[in-house]
Amino acid sequence: MMTRPWIAALALSLCLLPAQGSSVRPLTLGELCAHAATIQRVRVRSATSSWGVHLGQRAIVTTLELDVLELVAGAPVPRLQVFGGQVGPERMVLSGQPELAPGEELLLFLHGAPTYCPYLGLWQGVFRLSPAGASSAGRSVLDVSRLGQLHWVRDNEPPLPVSDFLAEVRRLRAEVDARRAEWEAAGVELEPGEAGRLEKPLESQPLESQPLDKAHPLEKGEPR
Repeated sequence: MMTRPWIAALALSLCLLPAQGSSVRPLTLGELCAHAATIQRVRVRSATSSWGVHLGQRAIVTTLELDVLELVAGAPVPRLQVFGGQVGPERMVLSGQPELAPGEELLLFLHGAPTYCPYLGLWQGVFRLSPAGASSAGRSVLDVSRLGQLHWVRDNEPPLPVSDFLAEVRRLRAEVDARRAEWEAAGVELEPGEAGRLEKPLESQPLESQPLDKAHPLEKGEPR
């Protein structure tokens, strides 16, 4: 029996993911600010899905063209290619990875190296921005603590205005950059994956032993 192309690509893509389980460690906003290579506020100009290559394997990928409205940290990323999308009747998704639509305004926390998902912590690295406030995975931000802990809206509480949310992100990243400068001035070098030591309080172990993104299964999904 002949294997349908999407099944073959899906099976190959499963091999690309680390075998560390299916859960994702919750991240504070402070951790996102400490670990992100790029933090940028963007508007999605277009999202185009096609057959392509993802981490060396044939798969459906979506190319996102982004208008960078504000660069908080790192180098601007005006184009992203992410796993998943729909081509004709065939569809691939990465469970936990948000699907971004043209016209959306977002704050993105991005990895600096190619990985199965460019967003830190999958959905946790994507905040949708609107007049109603900042939200992630359908939850609206109520407040941000001094150390970067997110508090979410419950019941009819008023959400934190987007301008205040962005100010907290800038503050937290500025504190991270100041600590990094202090370490460099003292001649202390961070090993790869040790950016979390710049966020206080935070586990001092490197990311290799406390992964931000544990594996999520790829699955065939229904059109959004």
